[in-house]
Order: sequence, then structure tokens, then C-alpha cells
Amino acid sequence: AAALLSRPRRGPNLAATGVIGGASAEDTSGFARATGPQPLSFPADYGPHPDYQTEWWYYTGNLDDAAGRHFGYQFTIFRRAVLPAGQRPVRASDWAADQVYMGHFALTDVDGQDYQAFERFARDGAGLAGAQAEPYRVWLEDWRVEETGPGTTRLQAAAGDVAIDLTLSDLKGPVLHGDRGYSQKGPDPGNASYYYSLSRLASDGVVTVGDRSFPVQGLSWQDHEYSTSAL
Repeated sequence: AAALLSRPRRGPNLAATGVIGGASAEDTSGFARATGPQPLSFPADYGPHPDYQTEWWYYTGNLDDAAGRHFGYQFTIFRRAVLPAGQRPVRASDWAADQVYMGHFALTDVDGQDYQAFERFARDGAGLAGAQAEPYRVWLEDWRVEETGPGTTRLQAAAGDVAIDLTLSDLKGPVLHGDRGYSQKGPDPGNASYYYSLSRLASDGVVTVGDRSFPVQGLSWQDHEYSTSAL
């Protein structure tokens, strides 16, 4: 059973959601809204919710190598629906897109006093980006998180001269925010999201910085949130 948790939430990358969104409150008609608690079911709700306008899968973690060299990372994939389901035209082209995705990847090398951040965009046409529930997979080109076994995923991202390749093992199960996963943001109806976290992910793998690779271990946290609302 999922646990319940209320805590101050981290905001998303505001520039990212602004670019992905590019829309005002008037653009939300036809999309599903978060209007009250509803049962969350796993593994189905690990995957995408395309009836809602906006969604993200947000990973952060702290990692150390055997010598105590410390790294922090952030890896997020955002999804934004182009049109509500009932307004999406049927198109034969493999390049036709119903969803736009943005990825954000950042790595901090504390001892090396270095921070690098990268972003990229793609539509879901031609398999460039996407998300699925079973088996769980979220990807944007070669940046990806994908299920490798029960409660275990592999996270991979590389850009510039840095990369991460991590195995994440869930030690706790989903933690539901707010009222059983219904997270109210403001007084207006629908100004809310469905929101859970995997708050304790044992993490091990390799961090690459330049021509050096560091076997690492640590802990990660994943947030998954979806809505049709300003957050």
C-alpha cells in the first residue's frame, strides 16, 4: 500500500515548464482536471496520463564514490499535450505529434567544483520521445529511465563531457502527497494535481566526468506529477 506524505514541494524548472507550456489558462478546455482524490494504481500510474495537459517525472540524487567524492544529479522529463484527446486529428505520418517532451539533466561534481546543466526538446513522433507504464519507460532520445525488473529501473543520460548510468532500486514504495495523492495548489476548482513520490531509491552505477569514470552509490528521489493547471 502506498504511504501518505505532505511536505513542502520543490517547484519544477520554471523556464522548462514555461517553454513547454506556452499557454494560458484559456488553453485548458478539453483536458482532464484534478478535481478531487481518486485511487492511484501501480504500476499503471507510473506511466503517462495524456488526458492531462502537463506531466513530469523528476529525479534527484546524492552519490559518492569509494573515496568520498560527492556528486549530485537532477534528471527530469516533462510532457505537454498539444491538443486534448478529442481534438487530435488522425494522421498517418510517423512524425505526427500529440505530445511535446522536454528533458533537463544536471550534474554537480562537488570536489571538482563543477556544475553542468543541459536541456533538449522532442515531439513524440517517430519514437523520439515518449512514456509508457508497463514495462515502465520514459525517454527523450537517448536520455531514458526504464524498468529492468520488479522495483528496479535504469537511468541514463549523457551530454557534454558528463554522464550518469544508474540502477535505482525502490526501497519504500509510492508516497502519496496531499489527500491520497490529490495535491491542491489553490482555491479554484481544478487548481490541483495528482502527485506521488518514490522517496527512497537505492542508487548505484557510474558517473563520468571528462575522461574519468567514478563508480558511485547513494540515494535518489523521484517525483511524478500530472495536472491541467498552473502549478
